[in-house]
Amino acid sequence: MFFDSYFFLLLFLPVAIAGYFLLGRLLPHSPANRLFLLLCSLWFYGSHGLPFLLVLFSSAVVNYLLAAAMGKQGRKKGLLLIGLLFHIGLLVLFKYFDFFLGTFNSLTGLHLPLLRLIAPLGLSFFTFQQIAYLVDRFRGEAPLFPPLDYACSLCFFPYIMSGPISLHTEIVPQLRCRKNRFFQWENFSKGLVAFSFGMAKKVLLADTLGQAADWGFTWVEGMNTPTAFLVMLCYTLQLYFDFSGYCDMATGLGLFFNIQLPQNFDSPYRAFSVREFWKRWHMTLTRFFTRYLYIPLGGSRKGRLRTYGNTLLVFLVSGLWHGANWTFVLWGLLHGLAQIVERIFEKPLEKLHPAFRFLGTFAFINLTWVIFRAPDLHTAFTFLGNLFRMDLGVIDINLTAHFDFAELLWLRLSFMPTLERWNLMLCLLFIGFCLFASIQLRNTHERLAAFRPRLSLMACCVLLLFWSVLSFSGVSGFLYVMF
Repeated sequence: MFFDSYFFLLLFLPVAIAGYFLLGRLLPHSPANRLFLLLCSLWFYGSHGLPFLLVLFSSAVVNYLLAAAMGKQGRKKGLLLIGLLFHIGLLVLFKYFDFFLGTFNSLTGLHLPLLRLIAPLGLSFFTFQQIAYLVDRFRGEAPLFPPLDYACSLCFFPYIMSGPISLHTEIVPQLRCRKNRFFQWENFSKGLVAFSFGMAKKVLLADTLGQAADWGFTWVEGMNTPTAFLVMLCYTLQLYFDFSGYCDMATGLGLFFNIQLPQNFDSPYRAFSVREFWKRWHMTLTRFFTRYLYIPLGGSRKGRLRTYGNTLLVFLVSGLWHGANWTFVLWGLLHGLAQIVERIFEKPLEKLHPAFRFLGTFAFINLTWVIFRAPDLHTAFTFLGNLFRMDLGVIDINLTAHFDFAELLWLRLSFMPTLERWNLMLCLLFIGFCLFASIQLRNTHERLAAFRPRLSLMACCVLLLFWSVLSFSGVSGFLYVMF
């Protein structure tokens, strides 16, 4: 069950909202509505497989018991160490064991058997959320929440699989707030705006771009420069609208239940540096690494060399967090090195015209997304080689064939199957629109901050939802669910 499915939209969500607020009104002094929300969240997550639910349950129980035991002085460090080893061990077992063992086999010539375990969806997200709570308990910055509130905050279905990485101290007080038990039209209206715009980003834009990007990364050999350039741009925009759409939908779903989720996305392609990009892209992941890894390592307080080393380590871990593949390691390494270079040449770079800084940053982001998307390093280097060999041939018509505008517009245009140049023009216009939207349009939090109920906005939301539902047959899963 995903956000962009008939079952979720037409059955699960109405039942969850109605049951939550009905119990909140009928039993205002009881935690029944939070228990109902927890059961709905477990239903949502368990729909992907009962083994995943068992891993989540085991992880939550162990973490809560350790957090509870931290109330006693003198044992905190040991308990924290046990918790960190447990959670990192889970990540290694499910996500990285086969990667490390496969690398060891290739280096030694051995053929040790791989485990081939399937990682539970959202494992990296709920593991980091629990590590954050354990560290905050160790520091004395978080109280021991009641088990129901802790579990409800951990399993809240809008963010359990793809973030944002929320802190328990952000969510539990909102769940316990008395006025949040009752339905609020303003929050519901804002949530509808965020959810409908996010759905449109995902279904209408990201999935359309993704068809062309998937084709391009499947047929890398022999690709000429213009085709490689457009495929690269398609994936850059696909990832943007896919993740941005998920964040918008998660924000909207949270508002349906009167829960404000932390901002996770802030128009990252507007960035004028790689450092600024990471302040705008997956903001809660950046916050996690800053608070729980970079600062404990010394941050920027212990000299330049130590700062550079800390930065590089954080981004190597960030790359590996995204997946067990050398492409992710290289991607993280490049982003770490880019930030080091920006620190070293900070003053000369600030003197450059903003247009050059923007174009340089955007070009770097695009090129490194190629490595991020490629299934292996050979494919990534082949793609980049095709991009820079300056083979200025015509755009491969197979690329344009993957933009099914007749399906997207729900309209059959008679000239499209016969006149390829019109399809090419529509493709370029569509990519240009997506590029403009990703850089210039306001992010969701800015839009919600300026929210005013208007009939035209309501009509726009209804149209986007209706259009997206008609396009469900061609949707794919969210990209960040894989991480």
